[in-house]
Amino acid sequence: MKRYLKILSIACAWLVNSGHAQDLSNRGKDFWVGYGHHQFMEPGQDDSQEMVLYFSAEEEANVTVSINGTSWTRSYHIPANRVIASEYMPKNSSIYDCRLFTLPPSYGGTGSEGIFERGINIHSDVPIVAYAHTFGKKSSGATMLLPVETWGYSYVAINSGQVYQNNCFSWLYVVAQHNDTRIEIVPSVATRSGYAAGQVVQVTLQKGEIYQMVGANPSNGLSALELTGTTIRSVANASGECYPVAAFAGSSRTSNPFSCGKGGGDNDNQQLFPIRAWGKKYFTAPTSRSTAASYFMTNAYKVLVNDVNTVVKRNGKVLTGISNRCYYFESNTADIIEADRPVMVAQFMTGGTACMGAGVGDPEMIYISPVEQGINNIGFFRNNREGILFNYLTLIVPDRGTGLSSLTIDGVALSSLPAANRYTYKHPQSADYSVVVYRWTGFAAYPADAPGQCLVQSDSAFTAITYGLGSEESYGYNAGTNINSLNAYGYIHNQADSSVKSHAFTCAGTPVEVSVMLPYQPSSIYWKLSALSAVLTPSADVTQTNPVYQELTAVKAGTYYRYRLPGVYSFSATGTYVLPVTCYSSEIDRCDGSENFEVTIVVKEKPEAAFEIAQPTPCATDTLYMQGEEVEQHAYTIKQWMWTFNDTALTKGIAVKKVLNKAGSHTIRLSIVTADGCVADADKNVTTIAAPEIAYTYTGKLCEGRNVAIAAEAATGAEEVTAWNWNMGDGHLFVRNDASSFEYAYDQYGTYHATVTAVNADGCKSVPVTHILEVQPVPEVKFALPDTVCLPGGKALFTNKTTIADNSALSYQWSFGDGTPVSTEVNATHLYVAAGSYPVELTATSAYGCSTAYTQLLNRFNHRPVVAFSVQPEQLCQGMPVVFRDASTVEGDVINQRQWSLGDGSTASGGEVSLVYRNAGDYTAMLQVTSSKGCRSFPGSKGVVVYRQPVIEAGNDIMAKTGAAVKLAAVSSAGAYTFQWYPSIGLSSTTELQPSVTVTDDITYYLTATGEFNCTATDSVHIKLLRAIEPPNAFSPNGDGVHDVWEIPYLDATPGARITVFNRYGQQVYTSQGYAVPWNGTSAGKPLPAGTYYYVIQTGSEKGPLTGAVTIIK
Repeated sequence: MKRYLKILSIACAWLVNSGHAQDLSNRGKDFWVGYGHHQFMEPGQDDSQEMVLYFSAEEEANVTVSINGTSWTRSYHIPANRVIASEYMPKNSSIYDCRLFTLPPSYGGTGSEGIFERGINIHSDVPIVAYAHTFGKKSSGATMLLPVETWGYSYVAINSGQVYQNNCFSWLYVVAQHNDTRIEIVPSVATRSGYAAGQVVQVTLQKGEIYQMVGANPSNGLSALELTGTTIRSVANASGECYPVAAFAGSSRTSNPFSCGKGGGDNDNQQLFPIRAWGKKYFTAPTSRSTAASYFMTNAYKVLVNDVNTVVKRNGKVLTGISNRCYYFESNTADIIEADRPVMVAQFMTGGTACMGAGVGDPEMIYISPVEQGINNIGFFRNNREGILFNYLTLIVPDRGTGLSSLTIDGVALSSLPAANRYTYKHPQSADYSVVVYRWTGFAAYPADAPGQCLVQSDSAFTAITYGLGSEESYGYNAGTNINSLNAYGYIHNQADSSVKSHAFTCAGTPVEVSVMLPYQPSSIYWKLSALSAVLTPSADVTQTNPVYQELTAVKAGTYYRYRLPGVYSFSATGTYVLPVTCYSSEIDRCDGSENFEVTIVVKEKPEAAFEIAQPTPCATDTLYMQGEEVEQHAYTIKQWMWTFNDTALTKGIAVKKVLNKAGSHTIRLSIVTADGCVADADKNVTTIAAPEIAYTYTGKLCEGRNVAIAAEAATGAEEVTAWNWNMGDGHLFVRNDASSFEYAYDQYGTYHATVTAVNADGCKSVPVTHILEVQPVPEVKFALPDTVCLPGGKALFTNKTTIADNSALSYQWSFGDGTPVSTEVNATHLYVAAGSYPVELTATSAYGCSTAYTQLLNRFNHRPVVAFSVQPEQLCQGMPVVFRDASTVEGDVINQRQWSLGDGSTASGGEVSLVYRNAGDYTAMLQVTSSKGCRSFPGSKGVVVYRQPVIEAGNDIMAKTGAAVKLAAVSSAGAYTFQWYPSIGLSSTTELQPSVTVTDDITYYLTATGEFNCTATDSVHIKLLRAIEPPNAFSPNGDGVHDVWEIPYLDATPGARITVFNRYGQQVYTSQGYAVPWNGTSAGKPLPAGTYYYVIQTGSEKGPLTGAVTIIK
């Protein structure tokens, strides 16, 4: 027997946004639950706990409750939008006792571990929400129940911390809904009946049976072992089958201590989510204190992993310290939990003011929903039993769109609810989400009726918990959730609509494609199409071995592979159909590695295609007008209109026109596609009669303004043609009665659609025959004549200024009017030998062959000037001026421009020019002149010879002592020069460049060098006689005019000498650089006293300074 998981076909965009494709939630028709262990069942207790069931219906429901293995059954009628409670479930005093209890091992029992046949079944004729509540003497715990279609094959338990009394235990139980259901439990701790931690426990259950496991209390103290991390699997039975099961976890009673403290004690129990429904992203929000919605408790959280290598982050930080597959933390803020693989999260309360704050409450355990299992419509039960004084609802709602603004609680918008009862804040870990807390108080206490059902709706999927607080009391559970298998998504795609990847439904007769999204890559996929053979074409079963996925898509539940059923299918009838699909993979937790799905496909009515045809005449060449009709049915919107004809031409649009062009019967088909991809067709027939078939030709170049010959002809029906209607495409329309040739010219270049239509005696027009005539532009020929042609040697330059509108390439031909050969240059030059009047013609031809010619008369001939000029002198020494004078002439005209090029790079324009050549050499001076009529002479030239000017230096001036022999260090530039010194006194030679001289007195010598063309240069050198410096040893600055200053003979000949005088104390009294003014015996302007002073005279001599004493006498 196979069990199929139901998955709906959905739109891809919805898949990405919502993260799941199934309609499975806590709302259902069939539920199972057990009467789990409670402290009060143990020996010495009074068995005062009670178990009651609650049924919440949004539509009128009939519910039956039965206890497996007994005849006990109860029926309940639930009005729409109401909640009712069942009678208490039978216990010890009843033969229908359904408690999961046996005596402790010390009493000879199993300690409530083992198989119990009395599972409690709830069945409704319409979907409802169901709860189980066990309570008594300030001890209370409730769970939301999950319908059988949400059950899974693998679970991991999350339990509260087990601390209270020695008769309280951590427990779990498993319920079967099929006979021969084999389960495997691996406890994380030792159990009460003696199973060791890690021991594999295998049990076979029949339908309605329960296996309960209870954690041990080895110390028999207040703390017992906690079963968190215990794994539960449905495994293959003897027939190789495995079946889904339900699993619950809870506590007989616990204070569930936190690090911040503890208080009170409560039993708890919750139905576990199957592993395949776990998610990767959870938003949390702390429970509120009883005092106000805006004050929060400290909660504990347990994050359960199936794979111990899962990376779990809280607010972006990796959690550490895993124990029994579980991470633990405490928080009083809203947090985000993210994992790289699916996890399950439980939220816990404890009692006592240290963790709970001011107010009332008690321990509780709540399983919260991942974002991937968000829901947008829930109904839950508000309770008042066991002294509950406050009911709370905490939601986490998307508000990036209208999720928050569309939220209603019992039909009332959030903003309209009493402000004192609500508190909303941005989730601190995501700006896209808000936390909404709503508080109820002031309702009547039990045994008054409970507050009852609460309905919450939003246009966006949210997660929510609900809980109640009272004095030493609490309850709490998930307020409503989807429990979809995140292992599969199914969707369909109507082939005709390529704008989206998937559609919510298909229509009868519409080609449709089917796909599934899987989080794993299966080894094979089996599509049982034969299950729909009555309505599906084709319907042969398909098996894909090692299928290749079409795309990899990221959705909220993770990364999924899309696999498409090969082929295109269509349904023949409307309805909702279920296509069974089986996938095989080693990653599937079912015993045979298979997973069964049911892809639900909604098939709606086929849309209707309808249209009208307007046919003005029966002629095949006339236009038919087709108009589609918007048929209002099934709320379809037609998105595409496609028309096909006998010639298979395809046209789109609601209104189209068509010329069939052929005589005979024609079928016109309209195919429509709705906005949802549904299709429909409609056909109509029309009949047409023949029209003439014609053609026409043209000859000649298509050049602007040039005639072209046009001739029409008829292939068929020529004898019946009565008129030839011409439209030349340039605004000219005319009618000809025959097909004879005629000429036509287009005034402007361009593209013309020249069309002819023939009309026969029946009035049928031929198909218009159109030639696209590319009329080419013709060149616009222009050229410029030369201003004058100078003779002799009269070369004329003609400047081409021809253009063509399309800027295409042109070729040219010049005729110069003197009988000489033509030229094909763009700009032509021509040498005329005599004056005259010559017709010059330029013909330009485009690449296409369009030509234009243009002629101008050339008669501008003049005489060329004759150059003549003089040079004075023609030979000269370097550095001397030379004068150039123009003497050119021109017949019948005057010279008005001159251009000199003087051979050294300089130019001039005057009639007389003077120039000094800086360098020796041979220069050629050239002159060209231009007459007033623009004729320029041929160049004339003359030579100029510039001789090198000698360059000499007689040397530096010399200072020498009497009788010293000195060589004069004169230098000369290279050249064949003669030298002459003057005077000859004391010289060893007067003709050598560097003679010697014996110094006897001061004297100046002059050197003259003479080169080519008697070019000369002169320089001089002075010799000064050095005399000994002998400072006087005394002077008398008394103003008598005799020796009033210290005269030092010949010192003035040493301008660089420095004189310093000191007194006997070494103090400087006088200093001077040079001695042009002798010292007068003062210091700083004041006379010095008579006495001896000491001097230092520095002359720069290699013998060192002169030193000595000088006496001032008064």
